[in-house]
Amino acid sequence: MLGALVTLWGFGSLGPNLTPGTEPLAAGQMVERGAYAWVRHPIYVGLSLFLAGWSGWTGNPATLVLTAVLSFGYFDRKAAAEERWMTTRFPGYAAYQHRVGKLWPRLRARAG
Repeated sequence: MLGALVTLWGFGSLGPNLTPGTEPLAAGQMVERGAYAWVRHPIYVGLSLFLAGWSGWTGNPATLVLTAVLSFGYFDRKAAAEERWMTTRFPGYAAYQHRVGKLWPRLRARAG
């Protein structure tokens, strides 16, 4: 459930900027509010949590761990490709990267 909620929060926070690919929409804007104030890729985090939770429901801890490692690894690489687009498209993205964690919230206090 947590994974589904995080994913939906990410969708809602992204709003009309949502795209299935890694390239930002031509008319898109950089989003730093909502779920994106906590992590740069909340949809990927939510999907990974959902997949791990679904695997854990089978009762096999090895499947849960394997699914979590594979899904977070896959989404980490997808996020890296997406961030190459974001840094060229949005001048403030590099500063955002320093403030907000990629797939995990930063432990230090967030600005704003």
